[in-house]
Amino acid sequence: MEARIAPQVLTDALDDDGDGERDSGLLEQIIANASSTVDGMICNRVATPLDSPPASVVAAALWFTIEEIYGRRQMGLPKNFATAIAAARAWLTAVREGKQNLDAATPVVLKAGGGGNPQVPGRVPVAGSATTY
Repeated sequence: MEARIAPQVLTDALDDDGDGERDSGLLEQIIANASSTVDGMICNRVATPLDSPPASVVAAALWFTIEEIYGRRQMGLPKNFATAIAAARAWLTAVREGKQNLDAATPVVLKAGGGGNPQVPGRVPVAGSATTY
């Protein structure tokens, strides 16, 4: 977290009792809230909570955690943070709608087409042959 948020900003956002120290358990609760938000966005596609969430899901939860931390004191998000949060939300929405996959291990559902010759990425036709390798 401190790699993204300056320690003083983080301490201020997590110090509800005003003693200058982060309140015990507050960051963990915010992280749990962000993780629940992510789970809620993708639960129609995968069983949640994920046992081994892909890095993209962990990153989305991190960005939602950062959003809540800044929001606790109505601090304006840095523009690049707001952009990353919006991108994470859009990606998770696309996952929920079946337009994106969580990662390469998630099965891709191919829509039935009107014929054609499906190609496997990374394979090219052999000259003079209809076969792809």
